[in-house]
Amino acid sequence: MIERSQPAMDLPDWTVDQLPDVPAHRDISLADTIASVVMLVVTIGYLPFQHYRSWVRDTDGDNIPILDPALWSFWLPALIVVMLGTLVFEIVKYRIGHWNRALFGTKALLNLAFSVPLVWLALSDRLLNPALGERLSWLADADNRNLIGVAIAVGTAAILVWDLIDTALKTRRQTA
Repeated sequence: MIERSQPAMDLPDWTVDQLPDVPAHRDISLADTIASVVMLVVTIGYLPFQHYRSWVRDTDGDNIPILDPALWSFWLPALIVVMLGTLVFEIVKYRIGHWNRALFGTKALLNLAFSVPLVWLALSDRLLNPALGERLSWLADADNRNLIGVAIAVGTAAILVWDLIDTALKTRRQTA
């Protein structure tokens, strides 16, 4: 009706070129970034939490940390630093919006910086608290501790390889 009645309106001329650009397609979603950051924050928060409140108690009801408390002298702070670096990496990756070779290389280094020490600690029987063996009889047996160490190492290696292959495929697809 308005265009037929032709009221005197003082509207500026415009063209389609003045419309905002369509947002570019992002290969790295906000939901994935948020999920990664939340998981990293929860994991970083759990490390000190398990030291003071774990699900394992001794016969007196005192807390028994899952991870060896001696790891706080170097390894746990080092792993926390790697996880904080990974957290920053996730945010930078989202800001860039797509995979490239530099991001792949950085992710590979961060994954190795976390996985190699974890595998070594697990295989050398230094990851779990020795006091757990006193409370959990099946963990007192060296063969069972070794089996747990191998399971942690194999699981960590499988996740590392899977993540690197997945990231390499994404990088190749987006840089080709």
